Amino acid sequence: EQLIQVLVEQLGRASQYKDRVVWRLLEDGQERRELPWTGVFIRNQLDDTQIDALHSCLRHDITFLWGPPGTGKTHTLGRLMASAALSGRRVIAAAISNIAVDQMALHLLRALESAGEEGIALLNEGRIIRFGHPRDPAVTAEPRLFPNKAEVHRLRKALHEAQQKLRDVGEGQAELRAKLQHEILQLKSQLRTLTKVLIDNARIVL
Repeated sequence: EQLIQVLVEQLGRASQYKDRVVWRLLEDGQERRELPWTGVFIRNQLDDTQIDALHSCLRHDITFLWGPPGTGKTHTLGRLMASAALSGRRVIAAAISNIAVDQMALHLLRALESAGEEGIALLNEGRIIRFGHPRDPAVTAEPRLFPNKAEVHRLRKALHEAQQKLRDVGEGQAELRAKLQHEILQLKSQLRTLTKVLIDNARIVL
């Protein structure tokens, strides 16, 4: 019942903005809208149908791509994301599994590298982030997908150690417990701040 109530409330909010894509997706018979596109098209190594899909995505507010396995959907998505990012747009790319996100990341890497200096600059400047829990060794070994990785690792390690110390402290050591709890709060705050900075700076978040 609570989930249904939340859904009803969210739909009520969405109905106040009927011009937005989220509402139009819920409406039957709504046509997608054409958008002007003056940005770049990264279409190297795409066949004609993939180029059509790329153009359709960038020139409309909603596009659904379908294709059997092996037809190059993720390959096309890599070129799509690269085209958008190199044209100044911000992109969030999500999938239902970590492996699927990793595959998008690898295709995006190739697309940006094939785009030349501007694409490589986005990678080198920490503007592409693989957020979450990567599984593919080729992704985890790619430092350009994890800006400030050393600092993030340092903070996470310090947080883990502080939490472990807190678990080991007896109830009678109130002062030490309070000190560790304060340290944990500070480390969590630093992690949140760093994450926000990384995301704010990102052109693409995977």
